[in-house]
Amino acid sequence: MRSIIQTEKLGFHYPRQERLIFENLNISIKEGEMVGILGSNGSGKSTLLKHFNALIRPKKGAVLIDEKWNTKDPETWLDIRQLVGLVFQNPENQIVSTIVEEDIAFALENLGLPREEIKKRVNEVLKIVNMYEYRKRPPYQLSGGQKQRIGIASILAMRPKGIIFDEATSMLDPKGRKDILKIIHELNQKYGVTVLMTTHLLDEVASVDRIIVLNKGRIRFDDKPEIVFENREELEAMGLSIPTVTKLALDLKAEGYLTDSKKLILTKEEFVQAIQKDIGVRA
Repeated sequence: MRSIIQTEKLGFHYPRQERLIFENLNISIKEGEMVGILGSNGSGKSTLLKHFNALIRPKKGAVLIDEKWNTKDPETWLDIRQLVGLVFQNPENQIVSTIVEEDIAFALENLGLPREEIKKRVNEVLKIVNMYEYRKRPPYQLSGGQKQRIGIASILAMRPKGIIFDEATSMLDPKGRKDILKIIHELNQKYGVTVLMTTHLLDEVASVDRIIVLNKGRIRFDDKPEIVFENREELEAMGLSIPTVTKLALDLKAEGYLTDSKKLILTKEEFVQAIQKDIGVRA
């Protein structure tokens, strides 16, 4: 399978800072994957994600996009940012216009696309994120979750192969968070968009394909969620808490319940099934 993002012995530090934030990172993200990147504050998550979009360039090693573009080459930056979009933590950081549809059209106009193609793409992506009826509204009238949907639509209009979500749900209420997560999963599963996401809420990455955990500038884990979350004590020592439902299931097992469940429980649905099965066994 083709790599959409690949790092080769990647190392980086900010100006006037001698200590490398990370070094010798070798990561390969394949087309169509959904990957969670985790780590405590200061682990370099956001810095790493910005390397994937060429907003930051390596001090050591290289980042290759779509197996052909090196992020160190300024001539590739426009192509890279069309191919790999970045959705920020604060949706207002991506709003540039006073009307929703104009905001989404902004980047397409800068690319010089024909007016009819721009209109087609704007309407298309607004429907994907369920914001078509708001196309004539000013963004300031929208909720945080709706603004984030507009940010996602602006990236989608560029027709990227991959989208990076950098703490994209952290400023939203529970409903807004749920809506955005649903859209993220649909983009990956229905439209085949490669997704990378970072979050402090590990419940949000329970169903991704892979989880990469950064610790002190190095990759500590790179595996399926059920494998990574088995390392509860080590993750908690890093300041990361496993999903609430997983923690509850493990605590119940320690008390002698759910003994029939061999697989690590990651979702509410799996937890309910395990409880029902346990009740049936005890009855």
